[in-house]
Amino acid sequence: MNHSSGNPDLIVAILLEIRERGPMPFARFMELALYHPRHGYYTTRARIFGRGGDYYTSTDLHPAFGALLARQAEDIWRALGRPAAFTIVEMGAGRGFLCRDLLTHLRENHADCFSATRYIIDERSPTLRAGQMELLCAAGLQSRVSWSRLEDMPETGIEGLFLSNELVDALPVRRARMTGNGLQEQFVDQSGGELRLVWDAPADGALVEYFAGMNIALQPGQIAEAGLAA
Repeated sequence: MNHSSGNPDLIVAILLEIRERGPMPFARFMELALYHPRHGYYTTRARIFGRGGDYYTSTDLHPAFGALLARQAEDIWRALGRPAAFTIVEMGAGRGFLCRDLLTHLRENHADCFSATRYIIDERSPTLRAGQMELLCAAGLQSRVSWSRLEDMPETGIEGLFLSNELVDALPVRRARMTGNGLQEQFVDQSGGELRLVWDAPADGALVEYFAGMNIALQPGQIAEAGLAA
């Protein structure tokens, strides 16, 4: 793997883990590249979205996207019997525009639903989380929003809905290929300080179970991704 244009500090961290633990599944490599706490793409970069960044999402373009989802949220609130406590959980909130636009529309057009709503953001990036807090405070919505990880939420669950915008396609995937001798998994190894892709037996039985559960029968030579994290 040619990593001459990569993040040197991240590469060092990946190489160190490989030397300590052996070849890492591609999903672990992808997780480090995207979410390493000090060097990951999403966790450290403030200028990912919009003009001057790498891409736009629907939330960057106009508040109408959040308003449409607010109408859907209000429909769900009514379908649930207008509960006094209605929770919206957003996973991976980017710059916070969706949260701001959705709650603003509820506040201005559906006051009863807004009064019942609390909004929880699950955001791994400290950089993005800080920007979200600033944006939502400026919009006067800080009392409606909190930050929490999914695994820290009550075991009893919530009454409300979960949503995300362009998150699942950014979760780590395991890569597999079928051979004449069965399924193999792709790993990232190192040789002489250079990263390289290798194929070997799956790290565990989850990969085989995934394709079986999806009723997918790979043919020899086919390569596929398994989104176990999603």
